[in-house]
Formats: sequence, structure tokens, C-alpha cells
Amino acid sequence: MIGQKLAGRYEIMGELGRGGMGVVYRAYDPLLEREVAIKMVPPNLLSEVNQERLQREAKLVAAMDHPGIVPVHDISEHEGGMFFVMPVVTGTSLRNLIRARAIGIRDLLEIGIQVAQALEYSHSRGVLHRDIKPDNIMIPEQQKEGFNVRVMDFGLARADVQSRITQSGVLVGTMYYLSPEQIADRGMDVRSDLYSLGTVLYECLAGKPPFTGDFHAVLHQIVYEEPPPFPSRDTPVFEIEDLILNCLAKDPEKRPQRAQELTERLMKCQASLNAGQLQSRLSAPFVESEPIPEREMPLIGRKREMNALESRLDHTLQGECQFILLEGEEGIGKGRLLEEFEKNLVHGQARVLRGRFLEKESGFPFYGFCEIIQDFFRPKNEDDPPSETLDFSDLAPDLIELFPVLMEIPALAQHVKEGSGVQDPDAGGPSENKFHIFELLARTLTRMGSQRVLILFLEDLHLGDASVEALPYLLRRLAPTRSMLVGTYRPDGVDRSHPLWKLQSSLQGDRNFLKIKLPQLTPGEHRSLLAALLGGLEISNTLARRLYEATDGNPFFTKDLVQTLHDFQIIGKDDSGSWYFLEDKHVSDSELPVTIRQSVDRRIHNLEPELQEILIRISILGRSFDYRHLGYLFGNELDLDETVDRLLELGLLEEVRQTREDRLSFSSGVVREVLYGRLTRRKRKRYHRQFAEQFEKEHRDHLERVCSLLYHHFLHGEV
Repeated sequence: MIGQKLAGRYEIMGELGRGGMGVVYRAYDPLLEREVAIKMVPPNLLSEVNQERLQREAKLVAAMDHPGIVPVHDISEHEGGMFFVMPVVTGTSLRNLIRARAIGIRDLLEIGIQVAQALEYSHSRGVLHRDIKPDNIMIPEQQKEGFNVRVMDFGLARADVQSRITQSGVLVGTMYYLSPEQIADRGMDVRSDLYSLGTVLYECLAGKPPFTGDFHAVLHQIVYEEPPPFPSRDTPVFEIEDLILNCLAKDPEKRPQRAQELTERLMKCQASLNAGQLQSRLSAPFVESEPIPEREMPLIGRKREMNALESRLDHTLQGECQFILLEGEEGIGKGRLLEEFEKNLVHGQARVLRGRFLEKESGFPFYGFCEIIQDFFRPKNEDDPPSETLDFSDLAPDLIELFPVLMEIPALAQHVKEGSGVQDPDAGGPSENKFHIFELLARTLTRMGSQRVLILFLEDLHLGDASVEALPYLLRRLAPTRSMLVGTYRPDGVDRSHPLWKLQSSLQGDRNFLKIKLPQLTPGEHRSLLAALLGGLEISNTLARRLYEATDGNPFFTKDLVQTLHDFQIIGKDDSGSWYFLEDKHVSDSELPVTIRQSVDRRIHNLEPELQEILIRISILGRSFDYRHLGYLFGNELDLDETVDRLLELGLLEEVRQTREDRLSFSSGVVREVLYGRLTRRKRKRYHRQFAEQFEKEHRDHLERVCSLLYHHFLHGEV
């Protein structure tokens, strides 16, 4: 591009920067004898609809007159793409100030106020920004009286995030600032820009965006997970933190409703701080450092389980229908094992279909079977037989009545009479009788497997009560077919009343049934995983041990935790390239990634409130403890034997073997850490002090033997 002339007028002089939309060049305009910035938007990022919108909004931006908005001088086309001509803005981007940790409380508030004012002006004229991020906020050379923030790219970002998600790399650098409704394609309004500004202010305060990680993990976190709390700090910025988190609410109704409202609240925060507080710097614990390269999660320590799956596949190929249940806690790698199993299949050996059984969350009975049918009509490989070669004319009307969404599949929709629509449920049909549904599903699956071996991945069966109830019938009907059904579930989601518990009991001893329990990785396997995630470099023994303790050998927890500790600069490389802890500290709940904390919270949330409170209190005893120590905490409040038996049955506690004492342990150190983090300071003091006082009375004749334990509890009891 250097030296080229665009529209016969603008001469490209050099590159100013790159972004998600394209490249920004410095150019010279000989007509007006000035330098300009030209933003190129390549053809692959344009559609007819978006091109019209960009032209329309560029004209609106060109008519704007606001000191905080970088205007558009000109717009034209070049080689199928578009370009926008804007003034060159001198100074530095907010991104550079965050990296340099050159932001104070006064700066943070002033930046937020000025950007919000620019947004209010833009919104009042019908233009959304759509791409508020630190790179688009420019800070000119600071004057004695402060500085004027200038916001670039108003109205120039593309609206259709969904199409960009499928294009590798297009959203990198922008995805951290997308609102939940942008990702979920629920429509945008002014509050989406306020969410993005909240993300920018969060990053100013914390040093990094609220959600980080690989591409799809970030998108998932933005839509479904709460932002992690701010790290503790001495500076009194609690009102600012609350306002920022308010902007990051998932529900747009819970955010500030207008940019003017946000401006007023930021000004109120500004007025509430004294001069000394306003002058304080933000010493953010996060700074940008060399990133950990994104690597595929390796499959480590699962050879035995993989061999078992492949052995069962051999039986399937010989004509015996197989049913395998894969049990494992969240993040242990059930899905990863199935991915690797699918990769190992000989090309064309079998057709693999997937369904997630999220009935309890979606309220949609047989949800997973609907996904499997949709997956079947979505061929993935060239050698998959076209779905049109199979005749579903007799099944299509009933399938569409059961799953109206299947009307979108032409191969099924063509068999429903034109204008008939979905049948009235009161007129009778498959929805009237569950066994009619079971038979309909059985005939459909048999039909889909008539041309090739069929492998079904039935994921999250603990959330699929209605579907699990159908499985005994389906297994009997599929018995003579070359089918292999592999179901995954979390043990904490299945109790004795769950239909999956009853199904397992009924299949005990069946030679075509196998249950595989995925264990935690051993310390050696976990160390191999760390080496793979960190590029095969040396890892200190302390780092390996503490990460194992913090994750209990859970592979996906490990991946998230390694990334988080790196982002927090708690781990790093020494001069030889070996990874180690930069600080001599254990991994506490505050450093656990939000994905880990929330998965544990979900597990705990399923318990009765009384059991939750008991576990929280027990957490002050540490990862393992003597059974008799429970008496110092609870006295005669509850039946200890019954309570402990219940917690053992739920898999939350376990008996420590090979010890002379009657000793118990939390089955997961992560669970214990999160439980302990739930304690308020007041309760934590009270429980530690209560234990210490009772323990001291019991051992008053030989305190020297227990002084270290007493010291620990009195210290945390603030005595």
C-alpha cells in the first residue's frame, strides 16, 4: 500500500496501526495539504447490508461536532473494500497507559466521564459505537489543566458479531469488550456501549479485562459468568468498583440506562474523593507480559480409559450395541477424551453424532436427542452419506411435532403437508404418550444408523431426566444394531433418586455395559500436563506441587489457573527459562479463576442450605482434620455420625486411609478453598476462636504438644 494513491487523491505514507477491522495508514491529502489517517476495511469484512450501514453512519459521524469524537472527513471504496478518512490524532492510546500503569484515580474518572459524554452525544444522534476499547480511546499530550480524551471509530465497527466469530482472528483484541447481547446476537442498544466502557474502566482499575483466556472461553464467560472481584487495595475506590460492576451486568436493564446517567454517577464518585485520594496511583497487580501461547489441551494419563473405549468399539463393529457411561467431575476431561477417541477413528469407520442433555437448564425435554438429529442432517465429512438418501417421510411429521425446530431441516420439512404446520397437541400424537416418543426416537436412531456404524455422544446426562428415562427402551431397541452410546455425567448431579442411578443398577452385569470413572491426574501426570501447557519448559517442584494442590489434578482447572496466575504475574520464568512462583505464597481463593470458583459454587448450590453452612464451618479445619475436632466446632448441635455419612455419600468428604486416627479430608482442595472464601470476616474469627478455645480446654495439661495448631486458630481468630 505504501506509495499508492486512493481515490486518485490520498497518498499512503506509512502504517499507523492494526485493528480488528483492518489497517490504519498515515496518508497525505494534497488537496487540503494535510496529513490524514485512513482506515481500510477489507472486502471479507463487508456484506451488502453492513456496507450500507457503514456509509450511512459515516455520514452521521461526519456531521458530528464534539471535542471527544474523532470525525470522518471522507469515505470511499477501494478494490472491493472501503476506507474512511479521519484526522491524525497525536498522543497515546489508553492501551499504552494501562500497560505502563500510568493511570491514577483522577485519570480513571476523567477518562470515564469524557468517554461517557462522547457516547451520550453520539447516542442522541442515533449512532452506536459498537467497539469501545482502550485502542480506540486516545489521550493527547497532557496539558496543565488536564487532558481531552478523543474517541475514534464511532459507528465504524461491524454489528454482526456472529459472522465474525466464525472468522479466525477477526475478533482478537475486540472480543474482551463485547457485551453479552452482542455475542448472543440479541440486539444492541446504547447500553451495549456502556457495557464495553465498563470493561475498559475495569481494565484501567485492575490492569486486565474481567474475562481472559482462549477465544471461545472468553465469549462463554462474557455471556454466562460473573466478573472476578477486584483485588484488595488500600485506595478507597469501592464506589467506583461498584459502578463498574454495575455497567458489567448481564441484563442490560440492570446497567445505567443512558451514558448521561453514567457520567453523573462518575462525577459523584469524583466529588466524594479528597485531593489526596484523587492523586493516588493505581498500582495494578496485572501488567501485560509475554503471553502463554494458546495450545490444545493435551490428553495425558487416559490410556487405560482410551483402551476401554476402543475395545468396546471393536464389539460394536462386530454387531453388538454398546452402552458406556463416563463419570467425572466438571473439568476432569470427559469431553476431551471423547474428542481424542473420535480423532482416532479410522476414516469413514463410523458416524459420530453429539447431543447435550440440558433439560434441567433449558426446560426442553429430550433436548439432546433433538441435537443429535440436527447433527445428523449436518454432514461433517465428504464420505458421510447424504441425508437425502434415507427416507424419513414416515417419521418427519411426528418428529417435527415433538421438536418444532426440526422444521428448519428441508429433508424433514418437505414431508409435512404444506400449510399444515405443527399438529395440535390436543389432537393426539407422539407428545401424548412417552412410550410413543421412545419408539419414535428408537426408529429415528435406527434409521440414521442403517448405513454405517453409529456412535452417539450423550453429554451431561445428569441434566437429562426425561432422556435418561428413555434410555432403557432405546438400548433394547438398538440391541441388534451396530451402535455405540457413550454418556457422560457428573457424579455430584446424580443421587439415588436420579433415573441414571436406577439405570446403572439395572445394567450391572450386562456384558454390553461399561462404566468408566475418570480419576484425577496423578502428580506425575499433572506435571506432564503443566509442561505441555507451558511449552515443555522446566517447572519448579514448588510450583508443580502447589498447582496440583490447588486443582486436585483437574486438567481444565489447571489450564485456567495457569493462565490466571500468569496474568496476575504470580508465576513467571527465570533466566534459564524455568517456570516458578514469583512470590512465595499459596494459591488462595482470590487467585482461582472465575470458571473454577463458579463450577464449585454450582456444586455447592445444589446442597441443602444446612449442609452448605456445615461445610463452610468445617472448612476452617483445613483440607484434612480429625473426626473428633468436629465436636469442638459443633458441640451438640447436630448428629455428627449422620452428617459425616451424608457428606461422605455425596463425595464431598472422604476417609483418610492408613492413619491410626479417625481422620477425614475434603475430597477436593478446591472445594475447601472456595468454601473458606465464603466466610465473612466476622464468622471466620468466631469459628476459629471457638475451635481454639475448646481445643485449649481439652489439651490444657499438655499444651506444648498442640501449640502450633492452637497458634494457627488463635491467629485467624484475631486473638
